[in-house]
Order: sequence, then C-alpha cells, then structure tokens
Amino acid sequence: MGLARVTCGMPIRAAALAVLLCVVAPAVPAAAEQTDAQKLFRKRLLNDRGVKPEIKRVLRNGGFVDRDIRFGDLTGDGKSDALVLVNQGGSAGRIALFVYSAHPPRDSDGGGGDMLRIRYKKQNLYRARASLKQPSTRRPQGAVVYSTPVYDPGDELNDPGARKVVEVRWRPRKSRFGVESRRTVDRVRSRFCAQSGNYCTRTIKSQRSRIFLEIRSVTLSGRYTLCVTPPGGMSECRFFTLRRNGDRFESHVGWAANFPDGGAGRYKVVWRLGADQLGPALGFRRD
Repeated sequence: MGLARVTCGMPIRAAALAVLLCVVAPAVPAAAEQTDAQKLFRKRLLNDRGVKPEIKRVLRNGGFVDRDIRFGDLTGDGKSDALVLVNQGGSAGRIALFVYSAHPPRDSDGGGGDMLRIRYKKQNLYRARASLKQPSTRRPQGAVVYSTPVYDPGDELNDPGARKVVEVRWRPRKSRFGVESRRTVDRVRSRFCAQSGNYCTRTIKSQRSRIFLEIRSVTLSGRYTLCVTPPGGMSECRFFTLRRNGDRFESHVGWAANFPDGGAGRYKVVWRLGADQLGPALGFRRD
C-alpha cells in the first residue's frame, strides 16, 4: 500500500471526529486479544454518559481501548490514576483520551471510595500520541502530555509538518485537571555542523515566528549562494557574504526580507560555496 498524502479533503486541523471518514484504512481486528484492563475500560467508557456517542460507536464497530494504558499518581493522593486512549482501528489512530482518577471532585460529599472516574477527557483527536511525565521539581505531580499532527499540503500521512503538543496537569486548588501549556513543534531538520568543525548552518525561528538563515565558519569567507525552496514551488537563490565577526565569519539572513513567501508549509534551505553544497538541506516551517 502506498503512502497517503494530505489533500484538500483532509482537514489540516482535526476538529471533529468527521475526519474518520477521510482516508480511513480497514479496521484492525484488535478485539481478538484484549487484555483485562482493555476490557475493563471499554466497559466503563460504554457505560459513561460523559463519553460522546461517536466514541461509543467506534468502540462498538472495530475500535478499541489502546493496549498501552499508563498508570501513575497524577493527583498526589497516593492512588494510581490511569491514562486511557481509544483507537479507531484504522488510519485515524488514537482519537480520544481519558484520564481516570479516584480523587474525589471538589464538590464531592466524600463518598465514592476508590472508584475511578473520568476527570479529564479529549474526544476529538486524530492520530494522537500520549504519555505520562514523572513527578519532578518542575512537575510536582507529573503530567499528561499528548500531541496531534499538523499537516501542510502535500505532507504524507506519516510525516506531518509539525505536531501540536498539549501538557495537562492536576490543579490542587481547583481539584481538577487543566491545560498547562500548548505549543507547536516543527518536524524539520534545522541545524548542521561539519565533522571538521569548519562550518555550521542552521535555520532559526524566533518566538515571533520570524525566520533567519545562518551560516558560521572559522575559515570560509566571502560570497556564497543561499537557495530556498517553498512548499510545492521552485527554488529561489540569492548571493550573500560571509563577513568576519571576531574570530569567525558569519552571515545571518532574514528570510522574509530576501525571499518570496510561498505560503504555509515546509521550506527547504541549501547553502553553497561555488559548486559545493555546504552540508545537507535544512528546513523551516511557516505556519
């Protein structure tokens, strides 16, 4: 089977379970070897009124609770909480995430004992990944971290241009889980240094999403060629100069001021000195 590519029919950002209708592979027969934990949480999800009908429909028609159920104390009460994912069974992969905890809600009357309840849920995911982070100085109770792909036009299904990463932590004062941070991580190679140490190239994306293309060298100097290829476009090349800065030579080029904007997606960047290419092509992603 060939690799699927993202087309205009596939949403760049999966905002609803309707994405399951787009480029869906045949369901994986996962129900044959369900573990006891998978069976337990499948039953709980199907019986929980807080679980969307779409998720229940998936669980009844080829979908399954992911085998990789993670356990850890996320609330600091000494009891294990559970991270449970629902897998669609096809190319959509993991489509929902649930955190179960026995920690009582803030408005609880104190009953319930050790009964696990859904304390955090995300039910509109697509090809999600998730993990538990261990407690640390920065994360006293640990955290749930999950990510979903961000596709640019022309991206292959298994090679998105970026991933949106969300970190969820327990908030003791509010007695609930909440989103601690959201960020987008570009999946492009942005740095190279020659083994000789003679030069380094890199693409830089500032906090304000400004793009800079940099080369530094201890011996190379003078004029060089910088080529940028936009997504689905033709390469544009410009001449720049490596100038001395202390004990080395540098060139720091602003992309937006020197090259045409080819729209959102992944760009390829190549440095050349004469006929020689300096290292592999690097890249950057424009949102």
